[in-house]
Amino acid sequence: MGWIRLERLIMQSLAFDSEDLGATEEFLNDAYTHMQISNDSPQGVRTRIRRDVFGPVSLDRLYLGFDMAYDADP
Repeated sequence: MGWIRLERLIMQSLAFDSEDLGATEEFLNDAYTHMQISNDSPQGVRTRIRRDVFGPVSLDRLYLGFDMAYDADP
């Protein structure tokens, strides 16, 4: 039976929580790609994003408390 080499994986986390549409757009531009977002809803614009990175794998969880339209570069 052969040995399997396990390298230590370092977990990194990033969290974003805001009710500011401009701050949300800036975060999304930095984290993903250039985009413009808008909100036609009279309700709040709560956004929560959490990214967990385990070595080469990342997991993003997004909560958008509003309907969002966007244009993004391909």
